[in-house]
Amino acid sequence: MFTNAADHAQYVRLIAEENAAYERACAPHFGANGTFHTWLNSYRTEVIDRMISAGEAGEAAVVGQMAAMGLTGGGYRPTVAFEEANNFIQKMSDVYQLRRKKATGWVELRK
Repeated sequence: MFTNAADHAQYVRLIAEENAAYERACAPHFGANGTFHTWLNSYRTEVIDRMISAGEAGEAAVVGQMAAMGLTGGGYRPTVAFEEANNFIQKMSDVYQLRRKKATGWVELRK
């Protein structure tokens, strides 16, 4: 707890400087054109989209087999796209959690 306003102001300034320095350091990775976004796009196109295509093809084969056996499967809709979208969001969240939280000043000024 600070009792001097000038000391508290310096403390708040130091935290702001720390956050600004961290944001500058993270910009190449988490900024709009950073490596995180590039990696996400590549992960989506190289992994997720291929998983969806393969999964839907496999499920279409199952529906075809059901039809060949005389079983009804006409109302079946593949859920692979939804599952992979959920996997993509989870992976994105996991990586994004590696970022440090913004520092906040928790020491107060008591007059």
